[in-house]
Amino acid sequence: MRIAWLSDIHLNFVHHHRIETFSREVAESSAEAVLISGDISEAPYLKEHLNIMANIIRFPIFFVLGNHDFYRSSIDRTLYLAGEISSNSGNLVWLTGEMVVRLTNRTVLIGHESWNDGRIGDYKNSPYTPADYFMIEDFMGLKKDEKLKLMQSLADRAADHFKINLPKACQEAENVILLTHVPPFREACWYNGKISDDDHQPYFASKIVGDTIREIMHEFPAHNLTVYCGHTHGGGKAQVLHNVKVYTAEAEYEKPSIQRIEGIK
Repeated sequence: MRIAWLSDIHLNFVHHHRIETFSREVAESSAEAVLISGDISEAPYLKEHLNIMANIIRFPIFFVLGNHDFYRSSIDRTLYLAGEISSNSGNLVWLTGEMVVRLTNRTVLIGHESWNDGRIGDYKNSPYTPADYFMIEDFMGLKKDEKLKLMQSLADRAADHFKINLPKACQEAENVILLTHVPPFREACWYNGKISDDDHQPYFASKIVGDTIREIMHEFPAHNLTVYCGHTHGGGKAQVLHNVKVYTAEAEYEKPSIQRIEGIK
């Protein structure tokens, strides 16, 4: 089976014609399924843009959301929307609403958005202010410590999801693919060809998710986990454990692209 991995395609920045052209590029590739690791669009346009892709691509599209997908709305409303889109489609599958998806006899798929949790780097002194604070309703008007608590509660929710589903996935197959938006390890937070500094790490990484992955995969040394993530727009690969490798997407606004087409066993 061959999968096409997309990430941070930000379709709200491109015209409908380009969305259709890009979707045809994916449909005409050698892929038999698509993985999208978030930042597909923005909440008001998410349904429309995903449906355009689904109508052209036809084969399964597995996706999680990214922080930009919550822009101009709230977290709960956007999560509900993602579930609704998935339920009403024949080929769009929101992985956060699923448990373990079998791709082949030897490979299964799990996924969740995750969230940067401020537990790596220097959150307190970082001068960086992400657009999330102004574009997602839940963050508006919060003090810095309150924003941190919200970020961490969202990241903890993702970790809880993986605590349940990653062991199940390992019990079902020797190879597991984990799709998420936020890099779960410091060494996977690539930007401009190097690892992000302590000012950006609080907003680029989800430590609790990474800790959860490490703990579980230590218990399954004969299994292999491949993580696909995005968020930083800086591409790179990290071998975190002997059985855990992480691909981080390189992306550019207004230029949606296929990150890679991968054959899986």
